[in-house]
Amino acid sequence: MQHQKKVLIGSGPRIFREFLSTMLQSREDFDVVDKLFDGLGIIQSATLHTPDLLILDIFLPRFNGISVINAVRSKCPRMKIIILTDYESEEFVSEAFQAGAQGYCTKNASTKELMETIKSVMAGKNFISPSVAAGVLEGCLDGRKSNRASNDWDLVTKREREVLKLLAEAYKNKEIAEMLYISRKTVEKHRSNIMSKLGLHTVAELTRYAHDRGLVKNGDPRTQRTLSRSSDVHARDFAHP
Repeated sequence: MQHQKKVLIGSGPRIFREFLSTMLQSREDFDVVDKLFDGLGIIQSATLHTPDLLILDIFLPRFNGISVINAVRSKCPRMKIIILTDYESEEFVSEAFQAGAQGYCTKNASTKELMETIKSVMAGKNFISPSVAAGVLEGCLDGRKSNRASNDWDLVTKREREVLKLLAEAYKNKEIAEMLYISRKTVEKHRSNIMSKLGLHTVAELTRYAHDRGLVKNGDPRTQRTLSRSSDVHARDFAHP
């Protein structure tokens, strides 16, 4: 019997995970060991199961896909990683491959294209969906990739980006400290550094910036609550100067 490759699915929504799991389980060469949609949970599951393949979304609660890759690469050095997402942004593609992904596929790809992606990556080759590749090539020809001016965002470290995402998702300093295994003072220091580097002054501004940078997804309920609370505070301040 052929050795089965262990697969961890970290993509959403749930019905999509179930479909993907059923499709892979129907093949004798794959064994789906876990399927979930939470950045921290994926990191923990990858550490526990050491899968051969991680199928990963970009937008995830708590830790985004890029942060997940950075966290698991050293723990699972032989694991192959495919980004499976709705987003075709040149910036996301570039960051994913720089972090260590071997494949990038969109959710609107055909089953045949997705299996081609998996087959190529498991064979040790890099693979990008044709539609995504076309966009990346266009960006290179336009000079956006090579001539992109450095900006304030380039000064923000990987850890600070993780903290920014969690702040935008309305997690408290204590919760962030526990998730990142750092002290509350360190979280506060990161928050101060982020605000200084980006020229921001409130949690609402941090949240909007994280939203604009694609760290949090449109309609995220935690993010909306953060913006709503901040709006209420500003309204009270305006009413009572």
